[in-house]
Amino acid sequence: MSLGARFDAWLTTQPEEPDILVPGDEGYPRCGGCGKFLKREPDRTEPGELREHCDGELHPDMTECGSTRKHEPHEFTARGWGEQHRTCKGCEHDNITIDA
Repeated sequence: MSLGARFDAWLTTQPEEPDILVPGDEGYPRCGGCGKFLKREPDRTEPGELREHCDGELHPDMTECGSTRKHEPHEFTARGWGEQHRTCKGCEHDNITIDA
């Protein structure tokens, strides 16, 4: 196979960009209020977290925060996520998507 033919084969097998969602694709963001398509990029993002309390006691071989030793009671982050906010230009509904 010639160098030109190999280069052509490589060009046709390598995607130029990863699959980018466009309006109409399944999974593209839509407004929960009126159903219109939203912008691909969020207007703003905010962190979210679930805080829990650890009493520091072993239950039976591990504490609530995951430690294997007894320690002082404290608060810890059990889960974290990001909230993506997109405001609809049609009805001004604040659409929130959770990015886990």
